[in-house]
Amino acid sequence: DEATDDKDDQEAGASADINSTEVDLSALNSVNAKADVSIGRLQANRVVTEDVELKLRLNDGTLRLAPLSLNLYSGTLRMEATVADSPGGANIQFSNRLTALQLGPLTEALMEKPTLSGLGNVSFDLTSQGKTVGQLRQALNGKLSLDLADGAVYGFNVAKILRSAQARRSGDEAALAEAKQEQRTDFAAMSATAVINNGVLSNRDLSLMSPALRLSGEG
Repeated sequence: DEATDDKDDQEAGASADINSTEVDLSALNSVNAKADVSIGRLQANRVVTEDVELKLRLNDGTLRLAPLSLNLYSGTLRMEATVADSPGGANIQFSNRLTALQLGPLTEALMEKPTLSGLGNVSFDLTSQGKTVGQLRQALNGKLSLDLADGAVYGFNVAKILRSAQARRSGDEAALAEAKQEQRTDFAAMSATAVINNGVLSNRDLSLMSPALRLSGEG
C-alpha cells in the first residue's frame, strides 16, 4: 500500500544518506600527541573493569591505540587499532582479543537482567579504507571467531518446547507440567568463525551442542 511504499522509500533514503556521509580525518594531520593512561578500577554504565592500560600515539596523520588492555569479569581484553588519513580516505585496522570472559555478570550489568551466560572467547581482525561510510562498508575485510562454553541463552527453552510438543501429542499431563520450567537453553559449547570479504560476512561452521540438541549452520 501507499504508506508501506513511503516507509520503504524513507528507509532507502536514510541508508543512502548514511552511505554517502564523508569520513574526513584530515584533522589528524594538524597535531602530534602522546598519551599513557593507567586506571586501577573503572566503572562505566554498571560495567566494572580493572587494571586498565591505555596507550595512544598520534603522529603524521596516524592515530594508534597500541594497545588498550584491561581485566573484566575474570577475563582479559586486549585491543589494538590504527586510524590514518590517506589519499584513499580513512584507513582503518582494528584487532581485538577477549579471553576467558564470564558472560553472565557482564550481560546482566549491561542489560539489567541475565541474557547470556558462559565462558567466552572472542577475537576479530578487521581492515577497511574509504572516503565515505558506504566505501568503508564495501571495503571491510577480516576474520572473526567466537567460542562459548558451559553457558545458557535466556528467554526461551528449546528442551521445554520439544518436551511440551511430545507431551501434548501423548496427552501426558505430568510430562506437560514437568516441561514448564525456566526460560533458558543450556549449552555445553557454542562456536563459530567467519570471514568478511568486501563487506560480505560468511560463516560455514556454526555449532551449538546442548543436552537437548545438536545444531550446525552456515550463511
